Amino acid sequence: MGRRQAQFYMGSVVLMLEALHERSICYRDLKPENLMLDGQGYVKLVDFGLAKKMARSSRTFTIAGTVYYMAPEIIKGRGYGLEVDVWSLGAMMFEFVCGRLPFGREEDPQEDILDAAVNDELRFPSHYRDSDGRELMAGLLTKEPHCRLGAGLGGISLIKESPFFGGRSECLFDRITGREMQPPVVPRCEQYSNEHQLLDTVTLSDSEELGSEGKQGKIAAAFRRFDLNGDGKITPRELGRVLQRLNGEYYTDIVVSQLLKTMDENQDGSINYEEFLSWIFTNDARPLRNAVDLDIHY
Repeated sequence: MGRRQAQFYMGSVVLMLEALHERSICYRDLKPENLMLDGQGYVKLVDFGLAKKMARSSRTFTIAGTVYYMAPEIIKGRGYGLEVDVWSLGAMMFEFVCGRLPFGREEDPQEDILDAAVNDELRFPSHYRDSDGRELMAGLLTKEPHCRLGAGLGGISLIKESPFFGGRSECLFDRITGREMQPPVVPRCEQYSNEHQLLDTVTLSDSEELGSEGKQGKIAAAFRRFDLNGDGKITPRELGRVLQRLNGEYYTDIVVSQLLKTMDENQDGSINYEEFLSWIFTNDARPLRNAVDLDIHY
């Protein structure tokens, strides 16, 4: 995709995110499949099944989204806010202008893609030489959320001021809002499908998403069962309370203390989601692995 095309499509999405974030709505599933063209070729955002209304300055811990566009803080399970949409914007732009994903490959296992997003450095292909585009994507794909372009006090307005979009002097966004631009692609006509055709060909929140389904979703649900106050970490008291309800005779205070030491990799006295995720796949976790599927009542 050329620069002019990317300016139009990315600029359109930036305006959408600005409207959502001004209303404290975290979209959480930004990807090409959720962008549609209307009869004039302008972009529409669809499928709000994973969107979440955020309280002011709040964080959420739900693992949700599509792996190829998922921000590192979602993967780590340490809580996140509106800035995850900015990461997804950068990942999608990278795919549009560079022709591939920024981290991992489509044929890679999900675990490898998630690991790459957390640990790998951002590298641009040699054929993409647009310095403004590189600078913009490097800002959007910054792994530390508080340093990410568009995540600070200036919000989305800082993204709009990027030289890639022409800077402050460029009226690109006004022209998109006023529908004064010629879209790169204009559909010949609107096409409608019947319900049965849609069921066969369209999936909105698709199978690559990590929501309530699948192994990752079960592990996240198990973590939430232990994290009684929902602050993103399991304290000794919370761990003991849940385990002793499962089996009070076996999970004595001593056993709980020993288990905590096994899980607490950074030795800070509590267990975060990343530590829980790492531990659950070890042999030490075998006695409790079935807890992922247990209906634990407090």
